[in-house]
Amino acid sequence: MRKVRYKLNGRFVTLRELRRRPRIGGDGTPMIGDGYKKGLVSVGLGCTKKQVPEFNRQLQEKNITGARYLPSGDLKFESRQARNAVLRLRNYRDNDAGYGDFAGNS
Repeated sequence: MRKVRYKLNGRFVTLRELRRRPRIGGDGTPMIGDGYKKGLVSVGLGCTKKQVPEFNRQLQEKNITGARYLPSGDLKFESRQARNAVLRLRNYRDNDAGYGDFAGNS
């Protein structure tokens, strides 16, 4: 006769012990993406340290708010709209773009 054995954290436990463990998710706070609250930093859309003033000036000339180049050359976004505007400006493509995001000219 085959007996079912349950393993939890490297040791065998009974079904009662297995069910007693705390559940993951369900009753807690939903996992909602809030990356734009602190701002997203992109290394891939960044520039060299010497180019930072030039690229920030370009963003100002195109009236793109919510995006700025950090002294390290990384690009910081404050909103999805700013990210989309920079992608259009630099003619970049985002293959993983979601609804409403700029995916590049086809």
